[in-house]
Amino acid sequence: MKLGLTVDDAYYRDKLLMNNITAIDIRSIADEIYVFQQDSAPANRAHQTVELLRRETLEFIAADTWPPNSPYVKPVV
Repeated sequence: MKLGLTVDDAYYRDKLLMNNITAIDIRSIADEIYVFQQDSAPANRAHQTVELLRRETLEFIAADTWPPNSPYVKPVV
């Protein structure tokens, strides 16, 4: 039995981002100090989604500029 929801880019943008995670909502929690980051799921990588987040958030790290999750890629401390 498969459980889950397939989220396409339009649903992700229109229902999840614009209704729940707008810049105003984030600022009410984090003030002006936040960076919006997401993984490389297809809905998150869609051109229109990336453009929306570049417009609506103060700082946005796109999936293509964030290093992959790897034990060999660790921050230098």
